[in-house]
Amino acid sequence: MKLKNAAAGMLSFLLASQCLYPAMPANAENAGEPYYYYEDEGYVLGDVDADGDLGISDVVLLQGWLLGRTMPEGTVIARSDMTHDGVINVYDLIKLKRALFAIDDREWIEQEKLMTAPISYLKPTLPSTGKNKLLMLVVDFPDCKFSADYSLDQIRAAAFGPADTSSEAYPYESVSAYYERSSYGALTMDADIYTYSMSYPIDDYICYDSDGEPWADTDKIIDEVLSAKDSGIDFRDYDINSDGYIDTVLISAPDTASDDGWWPFSISYNGKKTFDGEMPGNIIISKRNPGEPSKFNCTWIHELGHAMGLPDYYKYKNTENGSQGMKGTAGTEMMDDGKGDMCAFSKLMYGWYKPSQVNLYSGGTQTFTLSSSQETGSCLIIPRDSLNACLSEYMVIEYATGSENNTGYCGDGGIRVMHCNAEYSIDQWGRPYLLWNNHSKYYDDSNEKQRVIRLANQEEGGFLYRGGSVIDGSVSGFHWYDDDGYQTVDVGCTVTVGELADGKYTITVSQ
Repeated sequence: MKLKNAAAGMLSFLLASQCLYPAMPANAENAGEPYYYYEDEGYVLGDVDADGDLGISDVVLLQGWLLGRTMPEGTVIARSDMTHDGVINVYDLIKLKRALFAIDDREWIEQEKLMTAPISYLKPTLPSTGKNKLLMLVVDFPDCKFSADYSLDQIRAAAFGPADTSSEAYPYESVSAYYERSSYGALTMDADIYTYSMSYPIDDYICYDSDGEPWADTDKIIDEVLSAKDSGIDFRDYDINSDGYIDTVLISAPDTASDDGWWPFSISYNGKKTFDGEMPGNIIISKRNPGEPSKFNCTWIHELGHAMGLPDYYKYKNTENGSQGMKGTAGTEMMDDGKGDMCAFSKLMYGWYKPSQVNLYSGGTQTFTLSSSQETGSCLIIPRDSLNACLSEYMVIEYATGSENNTGYCGDGGIRVMHCNAEYSIDQWGRPYLLWNNHSKYYDDSNEKQRVIRLANQEEGGFLYRGGSVIDGSVSGFHWYDDDGYQTVDVGCTVTVGELADGKYTITVSQ
């Protein structure tokens, strides 16, 4: 098996600081693949010659680079990602010229932007940053109705209402409030909601997989409902990233439906129809009761995590010791347990951090400061080799607390270390996917080998580390995977947790 090496032939890492900035050289042989490099904070976007300001020389250098010329020593071509899309091309040259000649307002170029979401390279239909507008369909059947009558206003208030810390359902009082907190304001969720009564009995909308298991036939439901609603809805309104797909359709089925086939799941549309020129993208179905907002919203939150590209972190098979992928006080995670906050790895993949919030260990002895991951962007990465736009193997360290979306979890808080493997490959249809997700043909069902994420100290109980703790090779999962997929390779460093002071932990990593 040969993994695609997205870093091959690209600029080498500049490890002088711990700031990440994304860039993909447009003239490289493997242009368009993910790449991150390290550079000082506070640079002026477009300052290719690194003299602290924009000038004609920056335009000349960028234009020459796009034509394939070798750059002089000291130039930083990755600073010219003017459109902040992770790709450097002629559009950046145009933006640079407009900024230089004061055609555009220059204030924005000196503000730190969010890092490009690594998960975006896997091309999920739902963006993980910005303002998402979802399409929600509340359906019933001639022989299956909701246990109570819920108006559209009630459903909207339950799923997409404002933040309310006094709500009994907090921190799941609404989908939009949860994601705004978890993303530090980087992601907004909203929806238009419509009702529809299906034409046939509920059992007519069941299909079966190769194992004979029943599933709700989401393609059949989508085709019927969207065809019926086509004259009154412009489906282009739900393609926020203009990729030709309706980003995500939520189907809320009656809570009285059977568990056989109607258990919540997220799936891609496999039909052939388009609506206003748009192909349905991700489809999420749930039969949770809108009258129980905590359960209702936790399901949407988790499944929307799939729509944005992340897999389940829990185990599918051989779950005699429990299905959770991460156990213990440190193990709570929305993509694992369906509760609690997203962990630092999830937030990193979704692009919810600014570059200065991501610390990177680059060798020797270094000390870092971590704030509560629930309250502000803050994490530390120990890479194995090339970070490769975070689509690789590395350790992620965060300070998890029982606040915000983690209310009720993580006890008094502490440091958790996660062994992450976000390597990817390309399937037979040319689509990238996370190599070690539970659906991959390479995944080992024993759950003992490579996983996308696991706690480094899972075998020891999955506890949170506090002041004075030392994490080294004596910890079962603080090792890299060997060629056979087991955690046996020495990480080559020791992590020492300092004392908690002013709401922050100091973390010292020594080689």
